[in-house]
Amino acid sequence: MKILLYIVISLLLFTLLMLLGLLFIRFKVLVRGKYWDKKAAADIDAFWIRYFLGVRCRVHDIEHIRFTVWFFGIPLPFNLPLSQRDKKTKRQKTAHGSVPETPAEKNTGGIRDGFFEKIGDLQNIKGELSAYWQRYRSYLKKIFVRYITFSIDSLSANIGFAEPSQTGMAAGIAYSIMPNTPLRSFDLQWNYREPNFDLAADTKITMKLYGILCTLICLYRQFKKDQKNEIR
Repeated sequence: MKILLYIVISLLLFTLLMLLGLLFIRFKVLVRGKYWDKKAAADIDAFWIRYFLGVRCRVHDIEHIRFTVWFFGIPLPFNLPLSQRDKKTKRQKTAHGSVPETPAEKNTGGIRDGFFEKIGDLQNIKGELSAYWQRYRSYLKKIFVRYITFSIDSLSANIGFAEPSQTGMAAGIAYSIMPNTPLRSFDLQWNYREPNFDLAADTKITMKLYGILCTLICLYRQFKKDQKNEIR
């Protein structure tokens, strides 16, 4: 019995130490997205140590999302289906035989009313959210400035607007901005004949989890302190 208890305690300590160690390893997310010729595809890698501890998500069709989880270098693949199988229509017996059961009409009015109620609730708390943002924005800005970095490694696009003049204006703005961006490679094409939108990009996101956690703890302590002061 003691041996089993020692084993359980050792596993719990190992798990705890591993989680604490992960806080000091940068968490990275690589996103390779593509929408070309009205077809979309995406590969997302989220990991601490690539091919050792992380997960890959691949979406190349509307049928499945394919995942591969690496746990200490062991790949564990599985699929998540997106499309549901067609449900069999029930049949109800009548005097003249069986006919397919007609589905009940959807209560679109209730859904619409509920949607507008939610919009109204958001408008009511808009002032409260703005007050919280003004009070704690320094903490949130610190997270996104110091501990989260975004970079676009490559960008390809074929873009066209309804009016050729709009396409020309967009091209001028883009070419004036591109030299000041850290893009490794970009290929922009402009369609002046018809509206079009094709885009492919590689994006990298890096997070310092220990900094994010420490900032969130400070934010929570300040929030609780402000609540106590308001009660007094």
